[in-house]
This record gives sequence, C-alpha cells and structure tokens, in this order.
Amino acid sequence: MKPGRIWQIVAACAAVVAAPGLGEAAATPPRLEVEVEGVKGEVEENVLAHLTIAARRKDGLSEAEIRDLDTRAPHEIELGLQPFGFYRPVITSETVHHGDRLTIRYVIATGPPLPIDSLDVEVFGPGRDDPAFRELIAGFPLHRGDPLVHTAYEAAKTQFVTAAMRHGYLDADFTRHELVIDLSRYVGVVVLHYTTGPHYRFGELRFDQDVVNASVLEGYANFKRGDPLDWNRLLELEQKLSNSPYFQPGRGPPAARPRPG
Repeated sequence: MKPGRIWQIVAACAAVVAAPGLGEAAATPPRLEVEVEGVKGEVEENVLAHLTIAARRKDGLSEAEIRDLDTRAPHEIELGLQPFGFYRPVITSETVHHGDRLTIRYVIATGPPLPIDSLDVEVFGPGRDDPAFRELIAGFPLHRGDPLVHTAYEAAKTQFVTAAMRHGYLDADFTRHELVIDLSRYVGVVVLHYTTGPHYRFGELRFDQDVVNASVLEGYANFKRGDPLDWNRLLELEQKLSNSPYFQPGRGPPAARPRPG
C-alpha cells in the first residue's frame, strides 16, 4: 500500500472517531431564576424592569449568555434605582446551582438618597402671575433637602401642562427642564422654566347649522364669552352634543386656532 493511501485511511478513521463529539446534543440550558434583595415595592419593581437578565430568564439562555447579562446587571440596577434618588448603591451578587436550576441573587444596599440642594422653578410670559401657576409653584412637591425623586418631578411637570390647558395658555411650553446631578458633592438641582405664551379666551360660540335654534345648542355650553379657554370644556361640549338628538358624530374639536384675548 502506498504511503499516501495509508495517510488517507488514518485521516478517515480520525474523522470517524471525532464525529460522535460533533453530533452530541448541546447541554440543556439551566432553569434560571433571578432574585433581588434590599429593595421593596416600586423600587424593586423598577429594578426588575431594568434587568435584562430577569426579563429573559425564561428564554433558555446559554451559560455564556447568562454570564454576559450578569455582567450588565449592576449598571442596569443602578439605572433602576436612580429615579428614586439612589445614586451610590453597593451591589453584590451570588450564584447558586441546585440541580438544573441556577439562581442569581442581587443584594442591593441603596445607600443614602441624593438630596436636593436648590430649586429653580419659574413661570415666564403673560401667565406668570396667574393664580393657577402661582399655586403650583407654592405647592411644588419637591423642596430643598428632599430626596431627588424623579416621579415627583415628572408629576409636577404634568400639573403645569394641565393648568395651561385649563386656563387658556395653549402655546405654553417648557423652555428649560432638567435635573442636575452633582455626584462629587452628592446633591441635585431641580430646574423648571415654563413659558406660558399668550392668554386665550372663549369668543363667540357659533354652530354651522340651520336646523336647530342656536339658543338651544348654546344651552349645552358650560362656558361664556370672555372665560379663559379651557380645552376640556370644549371636549365636554362636544360630548354633550354627541349625546343630544341634534348632533351627528364624525367631526372632532374645532381645527381653527382661537385668538388670544
């Protein structure tokens, strides 16, 4: 037999011996469980919502994928804690194998919440002295020394928008809104600047129809000429008319912009 032929036979035998290893089924992925300790309630829910490894625990992750997601977990936990004012957490983890089950437990020490050092909350424009906005500034839910809770800040912003829509400031907008975090001093600054734009008022109420007496339809309105334009009242009027025998639905609120008073 020629030497080349011997090499071919040896190589073929090696391939046959190696083949069973290539055909072996991949290891069964572990049943993954993710636990969080040290936080409760909304904080725990928000942390878990940020944890990719928790969201994908039932995806049949390989051990390599689990290691990758576990590496990302501390940063994701930090992001989940920040809306509640916790910017210096200490996060440790432990892994427990029990049969085909793999439990990863993240233990969180939140540390002290970051306090508010100062607030800059102002209203600009024609509505700056409107009692609606003055009351919102006086009753602002955050104060110096309070933990910097993002949800309270966002709720306050919503109150400003609602007040503007109910008191005739349809062009109002935030010209500056931010939470400034100074980790070196471990304090936060709240900034909220709201510019009202012109003040709109209700004008003459007209109905584009010639079937029903206008005075009958006007009786459905809960506002009068000269009142601050409240968008909710327009929607209420539309709803009342749609429930009356005089109105055919199909058109939304007036598309034309009102004029400022």
